[in-house]
Amino acid sequence: MGAPPVEVSPSKMTLLEKQTLTAMCRVGKPISYCRFYLPQIGGFNLSPTIPPDKGIEYYGAGLGRGECGIRISNVRKEHNGQISCHIGYPTESQESMGKLQLVVAQPPSTPKLSIRASPFLKEGEKIQADCRIEGGRPVANISWFLGTEPITEGLSSPNYNTGPDDLQTVSQSLTLPVKYTDHGKDLRCVANHIALSRSDINHSIHRLNVNFPPKPKSSETEQFGFTIGQPGKVIVMFNANPKPHIHWEVGSERLTEGMKDSTRSFEANVLQTKGSGTWAAVLNIAKVTAKDVEKKYTLVAQNELGSETYKVAISTSPAPPADITAGAIAGIVVAVLVILLVIFILIFARAFGKWCFAGSKPQRQAGESSDTESEDRGSADKSSVSKLTEEKQKKRFFEQTLDSIKRKNKDKVVDVEAVKSTTITMEKDVEPQIQKDHIQKDPLKTDGIVYAELDIVRSPGNVVRNEGEKTEYAEIIHQDGDEKQPRCF
Repeated sequence: MGAPPVEVSPSKMTLLEKQTLTAMCRVGKPISYCRFYLPQIGGFNLSPTIPPDKGIEYYGAGLGRGECGIRISNVRKEHNGQISCHIGYPTESQESMGKLQLVVAQPPSTPKLSIRASPFLKEGEKIQADCRIEGGRPVANISWFLGTEPITEGLSSPNYNTGPDDLQTVSQSLTLPVKYTDHGKDLRCVANHIALSRSDINHSIHRLNVNFPPKPKSSETEQFGFTIGQPGKVIVMFNANPKPHIHWEVGSERLTEGMKDSTRSFEANVLQTKGSGTWAAVLNIAKVTAKDVEKKYTLVAQNELGSETYKVAISTSPAPPADITAGAIAGIVVAVLVILLVIFILIFARAFGKWCFAGSKPQRQAGESSDTESEDRGSADKSSVSKLTEEKQKKRFFEQTLDSIKRKNKDKVVDVEAVKSTTITMEKDVEPQIQKDHIQKDPLKTDGIVYAELDIVRSPGNVVRNEGEKTEYAEIIHQDGDEKQPRCF
């Protein structure tokens, strides 16, 4: 039988100096001895009964539990390397062995940054940069920055080399096309490592010097806030590198730096640097006049790479409000969306009778006839509708008969009263039957409508009526006083 396998936990560790190491070699049976070997120090026989030696001692629950562990209370750089544990058994001739890789971190040296570029670097050209970080354990990581922005493009794959004591070196190349806005920015190569402290220098810097002609403005500029009778300043900010020569053109006069015009009303200041290739040209006006406001002021800037002309107008008006910011635009959009949503909700609620629109019904027009009302109620009481239909047929027959009598007796006085009596009799025959049907079929349902029959009292003697007079019906619409309609506003 061979020796049992050893479970090592952890099998690899990276620690800083002065930290504590605890590791365990475990087997599934009791052991007779536990020995560790450190390459640069030697072997150590460990057990719960042996006191610490050089900061190294036994760690675990006991040999009888099959545990062979080590504790190093103060890790030093000489502990770096592969540590092995050796385990013996009372009944076995062969011992078991396990391995642990310990990396004692060591900070790398300061990064070395080298630049390969034209001595007179122009915008649009490319620079080649190499960064090398030596002596790190484990190997350091390289990061590149231009100003505060990380660089992720134009990088080669890192190259690694291992030296004595597992100290490692890493190098990487960068190809970077430059813009005029890169002028004055710092190109940085940064080392990232577990053993570097805040006080350690972990980067190397190269400041870019990009040469470019004066840069144009998008359009003629206008400056506000000038006051008639008061001093004023015309200021033009622009970018150029190297420093340009400038002059102002006011009317027919040309003013170089530090020069005044013939009237001593205008003076050109010396060009001021604002850093990173930004310059400020200032033209002083001793006392602003109405004619000065009407003039155009021209600044010409020129260096070895080109020239540019800047035109300026001045105004006594106050400065216009700033452009609407992105935040303000977003607020307006949100407000419009909220309004549209509210309108949609109101339309939906009104269409489907929701919320404050619930229960609202179209009001009956007072001019609707009793016949129309009967039709509306027909879906609830078909028998009543059929009765009303029969009544209308009888009424139509009576009106046709009356017309026939009138045509035959144009020169005679027609006893309309007798005909009216016949009509009233017919209506009385129909109406009680309709009311009876309503009482039997739906005694509680009134639909809020009260019907009234107008009875004409018979007067003595014959009454002659005009042709246009007809029997009339009145509809009384009843509405409970306690019923309240919902209100939205």
